[in-house]
Amino acid sequence: MVGLKQRRTAFAPYAWRGAALVLLATAITAALHHTWFVERLELTNLDALFVLSGSHQARDITIVEISDEDYADKQMFGGISPLKPALVVQLIQAIDAAGARAIGVDILTSDWPADSLKNLRLRAPVVWVRGVEEVDGGLRLDPIMSGDGQDLCQGPPALEQVDGVARKYFPLLSIDNRAVASFSTLLRQVAQDPGTTCRGDRGAAASGKASGSAYIGFMGNAAIFSRLSAGAVIAGSEAPQWGSRQLLKNQIVLVGGTYKHARDKYATPLGEMYGVEILGNILASELAHATVTEAGSTTFVIADLLLGFALITIAYYVPRPWSLPATFFGAPMIAVALNMLLFLGWRYYLSFMPVVVGVMVHGIVEHVREHRRLMREHAELEERHRSLQLELSKLRSGDRAQSVQQTRE
Repeated sequence: MVGLKQRRTAFAPYAWRGAALVLLATAITAALHHTWFVERLELTNLDALFVLSGSHQARDITIVEISDEDYADKQMFGGISPLKPALVVQLIQAIDAAGARAIGVDILTSDWPADSLKNLRLRAPVVWVRGVEEVDGGLRLDPIMSGDGQDLCQGPPALEQVDGVARKYFPLLSIDNRAVASFSTLLRQVAQDPGTTCRGDRGAAASGKASGSAYIGFMGNAAIFSRLSAGAVIAGSEAPQWGSRQLLKNQIVLVGGTYKHARDKYATPLGEMYGVEILGNILASELAHATVTEAGSTTFVIADLLLGFALITIAYYVPRPWSLPATFFGAPMIAVALNMLLFLGWRYYLSFMPVVVGVMVHGIVEHVREHRRLMREHAELEERHRSLQLELSKLRSGDRAQSVQQTRE
C-alpha cells in the first residue's frame, strides 16, 4: 500500500510531462500540416479508411455507360468523336421514357452544333456537364446549351486531383465572383426536389458561397452501381413495351463514357474509376448523408489532448513491467479503433497519429526516467550494502580479537 500511495502521489508531474509532450507533438503536426510528408500520411490514413469501410450499394443510381463496344460499333457511334448528338439525344429520351427520376449527362458538348438539343423534349429534369477552361488565371464556363425539355441545367464536374489521385471535388465553384453549382450539386438538388430545377443559365447561379473543395465520400468501387450499356438501352427502347415496363422508374441515371478514347479515367483510393463512376460516388454519398467531414484545427487539438491524457492515465496504472509495451501496442490500437469508429459511424475524419506519437515518446521518457531512478537506487543500495559489509567485517574482526584475548586470559 505504501508503494502504491507513493506512485499515485507522483501522478501530477507524470501527467504534466505527458500533456506537454502530446501538446508538442500536436503543435508540430499542426505546423507541418500542409507539408508533403504529413499530407501523404493523412491521405494514406484516409485511403485506408475508405478501403476498410467496405462498399455500400447505391440502389437509387444507375449508370448507362457508353462502352468500348458502343463507341466502336458502326451502328452506334462508329468510333467518332465528338459523339453523335442525335444518338445521345435518342439515348436520353429512352432513359426518360423508362421512368428515370433525374438524368445526369457526363458528356461534354463544346464541339456540338448550337442547335443539337433543339428537339430535346423530356419529362425528367436533366443536368448536363458544362465545360470549364482557365483563362487569364480565372475560370470560364462553356456557352450554355438550350433545349425544349422541361428543364436543362448545366454544371462543371469540378473534380480535384490530389497527388495524382481524385480525392476531392467542389460542391460550389467561384467563377466571375459568383458561386456556381457543380454538376453533382445540381443533380442532387433536382433529384431531391424537382421544384428546384432550372432553365437555361439559371443553373449557373447558386445560393451560398464557394467554400473550397471537399473530400469525395467514396461509397465503393464501380460495382456499387446498377449498369446498362447505351446499346442495350437504345435497342430496348425500340420495343413497344419499353415505356410501360418502366425499368428505370425513380432511378437517378448517370450517362457517361467508359471507353478508353474518352480519356476520362482517374486513380482513386479504391482503384481506377471513370469520371461518371466518381460523380456517382459523390452523388451517392451526398444523398446518403455520408460525405466526409474533416475535423477543424480546434477540434483536432482538443481531441488529441483529451485522448492523449486518457492514454497516459491508463498507462500510469498499468503495472510497471507492462507499461511501455502497453503504450507501444495499446495506444496505436485504441487510436485506430477510434478513428475507424468515427469514420464508419459518422464519416468523420480525424487523424490521431500525433497523439500516438506523443504518448509513445512520453512512454519512452518515463521508462528512461524510471530506469535511471532504479539504477540510482540500486547504486545507493550497493553503497549501503558495502558500508554494512565493512561495518560487519569490523565487528567480526573486533569479536575475533576479543575472543583471542579472552582465551589468552
